Amino acid sequence: MTSVIVLGANGFIGRNIVAALGPRAVPMASSDVDLLDAQDVRDKLAPHVGGASLIFSAGLHRQRADDMDTLFNNMRMIENMTGAMAAAPPKSCVFLSSVEVYGAPEQVPVTEATPIKPQNLYAIGKVACELMFQRHCRQADIPLACVRLPGVYGRGDHGTSIVGRMVGAATGGAAFTLMGAGVTRRDYIHVSDVAAAAIRLADECVDGTLNLASGETRTLNELITLVSDRFGPCRIEHTPAAKNDFDLSFDLRTMNTLLPGFAPMAVERGIGLYADARP
Repeated sequence: MTSVIVLGANGFIGRNIVAALGPRAVPMASSDVDLLDAQDVRDKLAPHVGGASLIFSAGLHRQRADDMDTLFNNMRMIENMTGAMAAAPPKSCVFLSSVEVYGAPEQVPVTEATPIKPQNLYAIGKVACELMFQRHCRQADIPLACVRLPGVYGRGDHGTSIVGRMVGAATGGAAFTLMGAGVTRRDYIHVSDVAAAAIRLADECVDGTLNLASGETRTLNELITLVSDRFGPCRIEHTPAAKNDFDLSFDLRTMNTLLPGFAPMAVERGIGLYADARP
């Protein structure tokens, strides 16, 4: 089968995609290629791209910094990568984006047609990167799946997810900071489901934009209860609610059309996998 280049192979999602691909993976971590250096991308990435599939899970997250430098650096990565693709077009591309592009939607459930209203610079950058990627792939006739992700969690997330921080708080780590009453409803998807979906979209040369979610929403209080039932009491620190707090759920008809039969795991099972002894 076609080899798959995974950009961001040293990140949480990237590592899981590489593991799921097995020998088909061509991992590209930051130590392998500097996506901010156009020459480095041409020298080290371009030789692998032609005829392969490409999954882009790289980029600087807003947990690192939500500023103009981060926004422009993420855009520069796309610019450099599409430059390399021009010389050697891949078979297909998958870009991992974020549901943060919708901001605080006026209506739920959210669909792919919900107006884009990003509320932070990171989300603005995601919109820009989607458009840059789409423009290049449309002109080059390359199938591109833009995947908008909600909260991704799973073993090995090192506390970068809400679920991971709760598990940490129940197993001896820092207390979980609960803003407000804990009644906001959100969707959370396990990283193994993200990996499986990204690989399938690449292999099937899917073209389009989709929200990838579990289809179930949980409040923070419900998650705390699930984590506590599995790992013991979750230590909580309470803070005032955010001013712009909102619920977020998704209409998954596009996902079900583009990925027929895809069935993300329930959050109860995903939480249990944190106890899995496998690396």
